[in-house]
Amino acid sequence: MPFHNNLRLVLQDRFLRYILALSAVVILILPAVGHFVVYPLFEQALIDNTEREAIRAGRFLAVHMDLLERRLSKQALPADMNQHGHDAVVHLGLVKLKLFAPDGMTLYSSDPDDIGIRNEHDYFHSLVAIGHSYTKVVKQDQLSAEGQLYQADVVETYVPIMSKQGSFDGAFEIYYDITPRITYIDKLINLLTISSIIGGIILLGVLLRLLIHAGNAIQQRRLTEQKLCELNHKNEMILSTAGEGIFGVDIHGNMLFANPAAVSMMGWPLEKLQSVNHHALVHHTKADGSPNPAEECPVRKAFKERKTTYSDKEIFWREDHSSFPVEMTAAPLLEEGNITGAVVVFRDITQRLTSDRALREANQKLAELARIDGLTGIANRRSFDELLEITWHDHIRSGQALSLLMVDIDYFKLYNDSYGHLAGDRCLKQVARALTESLYRPNDRLARFGGEEFVLLLSSTNSQGAKQVAERLRKAVETLRISHEYSEVNDWVTISIGIASMVPNRNTSSGGLLRKADEALYQAKADGRNRCVINDVEVV
Repeated sequence: MPFHNNLRLVLQDRFLRYILALSAVVILILPAVGHFVVYPLFEQALIDNTEREAIRAGRFLAVHMDLLERRLSKQALPADMNQHGHDAVVHLGLVKLKLFAPDGMTLYSSDPDDIGIRNEHDYFHSLVAIGHSYTKVVKQDQLSAEGQLYQADVVETYVPIMSKQGSFDGAFEIYYDITPRITYIDKLINLLTISSIIGGIILLGVLLRLLIHAGNAIQQRRLTEQKLCELNHKNEMILSTAGEGIFGVDIHGNMLFANPAAVSMMGWPLEKLQSVNHHALVHHTKADGSPNPAEECPVRKAFKERKTTYSDKEIFWREDHSSFPVEMTAAPLLEEGNITGAVVVFRDITQRLTSDRALREANQKLAELARIDGLTGIANRRSFDELLEITWHDHIRSGQALSLLMVDIDYFKLYNDSYGHLAGDRCLKQVARALTESLYRPNDRLARFGGEEFVLLLSSTNSQGAKQVAERLRKAVETLRISHEYSEVNDWVTISIGIASMVPNRNTSSGGLLRKADEALYQAKADGRNRCVINDVEVV
């Protein structure tokens, strides 16, 4: 029978007409759904994700630039703010980066024209100033709220910098270019729309053909059965070749099947795995050796909560009593609303945990190196400043005396200029080693203060005790006999030491102790160098 005659027969049937009409409507609606529903959802998700990324970046920059717990102003900015800002723009892929004072004044911007302009917008003072982030989107070739024209789709996010007490110290404004991702979403939606239309047309054609050729139902069923067999074969191949362990259990937790990867990783014969309860065989004990209750098993939770569960803190036990950490996902199987079992996918995460541990150790070592002077190997200025504050407050509580020694190598500039910088570096190393070896208490902390200056913090030590230590240090350096023919006080390298001691209290500061020691050092130099001088002036 000609095709148009078969089509006429199909259209004469009301039920078939409804099916064809519904298919046509679906084909027409799909592009609209993609444009008016899916695309806005994708775009909003992109903006939300970009905002979260900007917030993380802002918090990282606040810590990295040492902006926390300081009320931002032009004077409070780090000396290398421009370099920090440039690095942030380059490494974080930003369009622009701004830093505002609490009153809205632009303290820094990667665009110098913005510096000094005050942000008067309501959202800054009503939202950002109370700790809320604020995000706005500027479309390509449209003006922003500040009247700037961008050749890209830009997400601007204000990230507040809050103190521990909740006060507003300033804010970042971070600009991200989302044009490539918007373009990608456009292409993806267009592709999905075209695919849906093509797929719908194909489906409509297939449906029409099946209806017209109803007489071939038996043959079509055979073809379907063949395809099902091929699909089952593919599923079996996927199970057998998958790198993750995959197994299924019934409602009682007894294993029904397991792929080769699961059998290999769990280290039990398949016959043994299928003969007993999965939890009792491989999941019975935690990493610390304590029992693992069945109620805490992700499989049991999947049954109880009727949803997929995930955990990356599980331990599986092999037949040889060895164990390995796993991350696992358990998905319940439902038949007519009833749970009949679960499918479990897991993987051995030993290597990942090892890598994570190595990374943590490397970061810890890096943090330690950041507190050590690279030349002398002793503590650096940053480490000393932190230690001084901690020790100062400890002595406020204990009421004991705290002493500080400021050490300077005499005529070191002449030594450096005459013998060369390499010799100067060797001299600094030798002096640092001699000072370190002359300290007998573990709590006596030596640090390089800068250049040829060193500082020594003596806990629970009065001025007389500090003077004894200072003399020991001075003699230790003099004993090194490092030749210095250009010195005006000796033929060898010598040091001058300023000593300051006091009992800290809440009305004094550690900076006062440091100033006392520096004044004493100045006096030691004025008195002829190669000597120790105590500053006994009271600090307030």
